[in-house]
Amino acid sequence: MPPVGNIGANLVSRPVRNDTINVSNAQDVQQSGSGVSAVRPDVVRAAGRQEVPRADLSKLRAQKQSPLKEKLSQYKPMHLAVSVPPDNSSAVVSASTLTSKEIHSLTRVIKKMLGNERFHDPADGRIIMHNALADTLQPRINNGAQLYQSIMSGEQVTSDKDAVRDLMTFLSVRAQQKSVTFSEGAFVLEDQGGRLKNFLDRNPEGYIRASTHIKEYQAAGNTHRGIDMELPFAKGTLLYGAMPADTPDGKDRVFLKMEPHGAALSKLFGRNSGVEAASRRFKWADIGHFLRHIKTTIFRPKEGGSRKERVSTDIKKGFTNLIADFKKVDPEFANILNEGNPAGSNSGLGVARMMRNCQNAQAALSRIAQRLGLDSQIVSDCKEQLQQFSDTMKLRYDNISLRVGDEIVFTNAELTNVDESRSTSIEGLTRALCKHSLSLPQGATPTANFVQKFAVLLTRLTNVLPDDQEVEDDSEGPLAQSLSKELQTLSDEQRKDIVDLLQTPQMLEFSKTVGDTLTMAKTDAEAGVCMELLGGISTLADGVGLNILDVLERTAPNSNLDSVLIIRDLVNVSERLNRESA
Repeated sequence: MPPVGNIGANLVSRPVRNDTINVSNAQDVQQSGSGVSAVRPDVVRAAGRQEVPRADLSKLRAQKQSPLKEKLSQYKPMHLAVSVPPDNSSAVVSASTLTSKEIHSLTRVIKKMLGNERFHDPADGRIIMHNALADTLQPRINNGAQLYQSIMSGEQVTSDKDAVRDLMTFLSVRAQQKSVTFSEGAFVLEDQGGRLKNFLDRNPEGYIRASTHIKEYQAAGNTHRGIDMELPFAKGTLLYGAMPADTPDGKDRVFLKMEPHGAALSKLFGRNSGVEAASRRFKWADIGHFLRHIKTTIFRPKEGGSRKERVSTDIKKGFTNLIADFKKVDPEFANILNEGNPAGSNSGLGVARMMRNCQNAQAALSRIAQRLGLDSQIVSDCKEQLQQFSDTMKLRYDNISLRVGDEIVFTNAELTNVDESRSTSIEGLTRALCKHSLSLPQGATPTANFVQKFAVLLTRLTNVLPDDQEVEDDSEGPLAQSLSKELQTLSDEQRKDIVDLLQTPQMLEFSKTVGDTLTMAKTDAEAGVCMELLGGISTLADGVGLNILDVLERTAPNSNLDSVLIIRDLVNVSERLNRESA
């Protein structure tokens, strides 16, 4: 490999390579003996070289990607391996978590240092670029996590653009841990006492602005604000607003959303009257930002990986159908379900309110049935419908009590405490599995969400085992040893609780479906996940003195659990874990 300084001189006499040509302008393309060259015939003649016939490009599809873009797409360092506080779990995240300015700056520096050829060499430039991006991103994540800890502990942290950028970088990385395709959308964070909002209010670049989001809270006087700055995923402004306690848990929240363009001109008058935090002065750049904001608001381009605070269409439709069905039984029943209009577009507590209303409807069912003299079968059908809808939401969402719609939701505990369910050690995940197994109240029915989390923990646990020992048939493997060590710390009553859990209809049906899916698996990934799950369940059962296979042979479990859907999600989880560990 020649020194960096000599690469530029060497390229002058080097012929144009086949893989660095854009054929978007077909008239300038001709074919030579060594490949395709973007040189016009008159230039060739002037250089004293032989002109050759033009290539026939009549069959080239209009929308076909150019060879240059097609070639460079494999060099682009799109994903980075990072460590994520507070538990230092590993994650693979998009390079776009860095700001566009940082990515472009690094690209220019490294390209200048290496030269064009080495920069596009997958065995050289790609690795250097990948490492440079990761080295830049990691301190941003660490600082953002520390800032969040300090803010929520009550410290008066300086609120400047760097602090806000690092905070949003940390939250964006955590969002990608929850949803691997996340690239835009809203956050709702638990914010007891408004500490996070107060931190943002202290930023001198903040201003009051108009917003179309969660209007229910804006109507109650919680004005939205913006801070224009470089943010992850090529966003240019942070929109935020308070969501005071109106949740089943009685917790304050804050709404955050990164958007492409600012909207400082959306509030022209009364910006600093009767407000807690003043707005900055107007800037000439606000005009361009606002015009672009209007354009994106009108056309609303669809992007992949969006997690917005709107209730999913299928959930909203299912809820409105539920109201219509119960209205036929009794209008009071329908009114209980629709209290606060949780399916409305302006709702600030859509999913959380739906769940709360379903619980209230179940509590009122006996009273309404007695007043109307309803048949027991009708009462049973109503209970089943409410339970099915509740289970659907529990399977779809986490942190339901704080949730508006499909946004990313974080509790304070998720962002500050060490969560062993995200551990990468056998011991940590074993503790998390046993802790989760004992978290079900005595006599309670395992929900779909509970079974799914149990299965995810087991999948993560089997994933960290040595490749040649992922499924253990004997009692000496690392999984059996780790489980035995953890189970020894439990009381006899706690071990009995795990025995009872594994024999509930929901857990038995899940175990049986895993076995059935294994025998009919259509892909190696599906078969692998099911084999690991069976081995893990059997090992856990053996550890508490239960022969789970014998129990399955003697029973025919029947519940409303959608085990097939859970297994399908586990295949995706397993594939993501394999990518992260690669």
